[in-house]
Amino acid sequence: EDDIEMWIIDVVRSGLMQGKMNQVTRSLVPTRSTYRRFGADQWSLLAERLDQWKASLESLQPVIGNAKLVAQQQAMQMAGQAQVTIKE
Repeated sequence: EDDIEMWIIDVVRSGLMQGKMNQVTRSLVPTRSTYRRFGADQWSLLAERLDQWKASLESLQPVIGNAKLVAQQQAMQMAGQAQVTIKE
């Protein structure tokens, strides 16, 4: 029984499962688990999430570029240079 309890604790610590352990009734009620093995469905889901992440990052590139340009222009103005550069 001690081995099972330690195994459950290790599984929860590793993030493979979340749940509530009741020592009085010596039971575990799992609330969330993680796949231990990647099958075709998991690879497909991962690919979809990576595509979404890539699209999000690509949409941020122009925003970052514009912020960098504005910061450069403000730095030049503060230095007394009124030069404006437009980046395409």
